[in-house]
Amino acid sequence: MMKRLMIAFQLSMLLAGLAQAQDANSISPVAPLRNTPPGVDPALGVRLGHAIVVPLDDLPAGARAIAQRSLDDDRRGFIVVSDATIADEMQIQRDLIPPGDARIPDHALRIVPARTGLAKMAFVGTRPDMLRDGRLVMATRIFERGDGTLVSVREWQFAEAGGAIQNVRELLNTRVGPHLARLEIEHAPGGLRRSSLSWNDGRTAYTLEVYDDVDSARAIAAGHGRDWLQQLAESLGT
Repeated sequence: MMKRLMIAFQLSMLLAGLAQAQDANSISPVAPLRNTPPGVDPALGVRLGHAIVVPLDDLPAGARAIAQRSLDDDRRGFIVVSDATIADEMQIQRDLIPPGDARIPDHALRIVPARTGLAKMAFVGTRPDMLRDGRLVMATRIFERGDGTLVSVREWQFAEAGGAIQNVRELLNTRVGPHLARLEIEHAPGGLRRSSLSWNDGRTAYTLEVYDDVDSARAIAAGHGRDWLQQLAESLGT
């Protein structure tokens, strides 16, 4: 489910015995560092329940190589992925719990769409991605823009879930409010596109995705370029 970027950006996604599908290039959650920050387990490279930022040079060789490839993608302007990488995620609508379903209580997630730029879009439904002790700690909500483009927002309450985040300083190429963030654009050979903006506070990690290239001339002309994605992220109030 998480793409190579997200694994590179958040190397230690699920350290409490919980797992997500990863591709063959993903980094193990166990990522010891050359220089260990205070309070960080030197064998894991993270501090459970916390988010840290480390320089690329402090990563072990395998993790550093993957992060370097992400930097190379940044210079090109996009990462090339398979058609299936994006197409499979676009089928998420099949697995959604519809709006208003009692299985997703209103208080379970921190973002309230009605108070954000998402309120202008059609709410399609929610995919519950992770439970801890019966409580929802990760979920993806899907919306449809007026032009039919899918937009998703994922929340992972990593502190409560017993997880941790290790951000790579050089991969943080933008901001969302006070938070350092990463924007990545994916291109598939068949023409599918996806733009992802990821950031976190001290408790929760967020990923905002739109199935479009926000740097394309068409998106910019339609008012759906980087500025639009940034403003949507800012409206979430994280």
